[in-house]
Amino acid sequence: MRISLFLLIGLVPAFSLMAQVLSEERSELDITIEETSQTDINTNTADSSFSLLEPETPKDAQALLIKLDEDSSAGTGTNKTESAEATSAEQVLADKLSFLAGTAMEYSEEGEYEEAERAYLRALEEAPDNAALRFRLSTLYILMNRHAEAVSMLKELLITNLGDAQIHNNLAWCYATGVGVKNKKLALRHAREALLLTPSSPSVWNTLAEAYYVGGDYSNALRSSVRAIELLVRHKQQDPLEDFRAQYIKIQRAIEALELFEGPKEK
Repeated sequence: MRISLFLLIGLVPAFSLMAQVLSEERSELDITIEETSQTDINTNTADSSFSLLEPETPKDAQALLIKLDEDSSAGTGTNKTESAEATSAEQVLADKLSFLAGTAMEYSEEGEYEEAERAYLRALEEAPDNAALRFRLSTLYILMNRHAEAVSMLKELLITNLGDAQIHNNLAWCYATGVGVKNKKLALRHAREALLLTPSSPSVWNTLAEAYYVGGDYSNALRSSVRAIELLVRHKQQDPLEDFRAQYIKIQRAIEALELFEGPKEK
């Protein structure tokens, strides 16, 4: 697995041909992109080459908190002192979660995955239902090739976050590439769902290309790969270009090998 949890110089002429392929042959699975009304998912550059999507790094500690009981300070008999103490305790928890999550992310970026896991688990001891923390931990498990644990966690998150493209995308990637959890049908199903939710995300198109590829649908895989690169160029995201390009070459070689085996198609 080529991991992760994305200006473009020297783009070879082959990519012009890719754009031509996409424009000349559209499949029924291609989606018209309404870019003026869509907001792209922010991607974590450490994971971008593997099309894993991760929420933007929180700028505020409160972003990692599961909401505490809002009524705790509104009940009968609650005085100003109790309210202040509750606010203080909430802030302490927020600061602790922010520190642990930040530490885990730093360890992950440095490749210290076991230390990152420990930090995430400590944070989840304080806030066991925190969806953002659980999603980040699931992404870490993918990086650690612990795909079964990642899938289990992502499926739980999906129950209450059915419209989350990030979860669908990462599930699709696990089912397409994960050891012990590969499932071509589920990979394609979740990749399509992610695409419906975020049709202008390069990583989602890249994941869809991989889902088609593992399912043996090389024609749609190639078109999806071309679209991923087009969007990458348009969004001026440099980091994953080589990986997206490698995926395109892999698919192209599969098509060429199939043509050699089956012989040229009759026109």
